[in-house]
Amino acid sequence: MRTWSTPLADALWSSANSVNTGTHIADPVPALHQVAHSRAVHSVREPLSDRGVRFIASLAQRVSLRQTATHFPHLANRLATLRSTPPATIAFIDSLIIDDRPDREGLPFAVLNELSQLRAYVDKRAHARGLLR
Repeated sequence: MRTWSTPLADALWSSANSVNTGTHIADPVPALHQVAHSRAVHSVREPLSDRGVRFIASLAQRVSLRQTATHFPHLANRLATLRSTPPATIAFIDSLIIDDRPDREGLPFAVLNELSQLRAYVDKRAHARGLLR
């Protein structure tokens, strides 16, 4: 059960496809799009972009990025810009997962878990397409 609630989190929770429950939502983009553009919703520096919303929706049946998009929308936005370049996507995820900057707080376990699942998914697809060796 969730103990936190924000409009963005609620939209991601209710609209995105849940990998764990197998629930299928036909089109989560409208709800995500509506929430992502409400300036009052975001207390973070960078709101979830249109590209970020589409990226999350495209992954809905494979990988969930709910926690990442809710708490770190700038990371979801960056991943969305890198999506067409698997090696760059993997390198970026690795830079987030492997803490090489001692002055950083680190990411919550739920976000690290989502990023690890995304990395495995990107790696598997890139190998299948011959984009990685």
